[in-house]
Amino acid sequence: GGGARPLMKPFREGLYAFSAYLSRHGTPEVPADLCHHQLIGYRFITNNRILPLLLNDRGEQLTVEMPGQLISNDIDVMADGIRNGLGIGRLFEPVWQLQPDRERFIPVMESYWKTYPPVYLYYPKNAGKTKRVKALIDFLISTTGR
Repeated sequence: GGGARPLMKPFREGLYAFSAYLSRHGTPEVPADLCHHQLIGYRFITNNRILPLLLNDRGEQLTVEMPGQLISNDIDVMADGIRNGLGIGRLFEPVWQLQPDRERFIPVMESYWKTYPPVYLYYPKNAGKTKRVKALIDFLISTTGR
């Protein structure tokens, strides 16, 4: 047998906006409100797909299509978009935690945020370094490249 190493605890994908945006456009309360808002979305580099927004609606998964004003694969660009009032941005909570001005990021529709399961790295017993690196790369590609 090998082992499993937790890479990340369970984490949520949050929706955040700055007060300037919300005072201009209002605060969405339910998923249907989001069609009137700008989303700062995320695009995967590998296959150029825009990652859909997944929400948790009382245990049911909900996919939301939103008009995107700013699509980026760069977390810093997305955070700056939120700061500049360009829209409601999607940030994983661990990323939000890293923002020096995180208290200015206003959580939006928090009861609908989706929780992602913990991320583990599985590795075979006595694996050589290169095998372990390959396993990590394969694992990360399989979970993020979808």
